[in-house]
Amino acid sequence: MRIDVVPTPQGPLRCLDGRLVDAGTGALRATWSPVVRASVALPGGRTLLLAAGAGGPRRFDLDAGEELAPVRDPAEVWDVTAAGAVLAGAGPAGLHRWDVVAGTRLGSSSLLGPPLRAITAVPRPGGGITLVACDATTLYRWDAATGASLLPPQPTAATSLTGLAPAPSLRPALLGYDASGAVHRWDID
Repeated sequence: MRIDVVPTPQGPLRCLDGRLVDAGTGALRATWSPVVRASVALPGGRTLLLAAGAGGPRRFDLDAGEELAPVRDPAEVWDVTAAGAVLAGAGPAGLHRWDVVAGTRLGSSSLLGPPLRAITAVPRPGGGITLVACDATTLYRWDAATGASLLPPQPTAATSLTGLAPAPSLRPALLGYDASGAVHRWDID
């Protein structure tokens, strides 16, 4: 049995083999079989859950209890994140960006060619959100709103990165984990 906990604007949601359960009350919120990777709060109080897939990212409206139409102009993605109105996916053809609600591509194509394993969104002090993605050994950073590269690729000491997440701290920081179970920490700047 696979159990994941995903933060949502209404509190943590446990994902138990296709059942979406409120982690505080245990109440069943909905059923959806894809592995939930992220959530995003929309204006009006709606919450979308996001999953990766071979046919592009998948979006589920938690409040309506239904999956939204597939993204237009899909690309295979292995991981997804949300940065405000931007849905970003990392996969074999690099980084892709879509409008999180409409599902339409932002920009004309992927932003980077190398295969990317994981992606996360990290708020910047003073405003803006940085998309950070990785391959096995290197970090890549873009402005979420524009898709502009922020810094050159940064090689790391890791040899097999498989995941990324913002680190809870006063300064913008990033956590990465690798196939051997090691956890790595970087200053996002």
